Amino acid sequence: MYRHALAVAVVPLLAGVVACSDGTVTLDEEKFDEGFGSVKSAVLVHDTEAGGDGYYVMLANRGGLCKDLQELLPQQYALEDDYAAAWDDFNEALFDWTNPNYVDAINAALNDLCEAQTVYLNGMTELYDTFVEEGDHFLVASFWNEDDYNIFPEEEVTYDTDASSSEDGFDLVMSYYFGNPYAPVADAWDEEACKSLDADQMATAFDDIWDAMDSTLDTWSADGGEATIKAKGDTKVVVEYSGGLEDMDGNDAGKIEGDFAAKLCEIE
Repeated sequence: MYRHALAVAVVPLLAGVVACSDGTVTLDEEKFDEGFGSVKSAVLVHDTEAGGDGYYVMLANRGGLCKDLQELLPQQYALEDDYAAAWDDFNEALFDWTNPNYVDAINAALNDLCEAQTVYLNGMTELYDTFVEEGDHFLVASFWNEDDYNIFPEEEVTYDTDASSSEDGFDLVMSYYFGNPYAPVADAWDEEACKSLDADQMATAFDDIWDAMDSTLDTWSADGGEATIKAKGDTKVVVEYSGGLEDMDGNDAGKIEGDFAAKLCEIE
């Protein structure tokens, strides 16, 4: 995905696809207890809010995705920017060896960083309380060529997940949500352990908390496969894709197929 992040053996296309569906995703029925469901939203996200200018495709088994992303992402980026600024201040204090008040400066910067992490996690929890619900399924695909990443997919090009950086390629991530992914992380966060200046406690505070997210979602990524694009001007793309999936441990997770039309969604 452009900023950071927010994912079918080949079986017949899903039964019961409604008329307003933007496409289909089918999953290996031997690997998945439940399918992806009808694609109710398929958007080509153009994101100029993240300090750059990039595109990615996102599918969901629910409607209204573009509006939801337009509300979510600017607020998420503001939280991320404030948190990143706290890290910058901490690193500046950490490497300012000439400061005669070095220890005090480190303590102050660390306290600010720990408090910033609390604000960030609480803020993300609040945002995702309104963005995701149990049963939400998402698929995100990003495309690249030899010059850039997160490009607008070019017309009549076949993109390969195994492509090198000098070829036309794409990444694909599919996620199933069982709840708000940030809520258990915020619960696991220990601000006081963060402020302790004890290396082990700090490592636990900053790193181990993210394991709590595992209870709220399953994620898979592309393992081989290709996508064929047909661009319709600069506001729509039609995509057909098929290939393999692997879980986060690198184990085979079956096959995926899909076809959909994604409409432009501006994030600015």
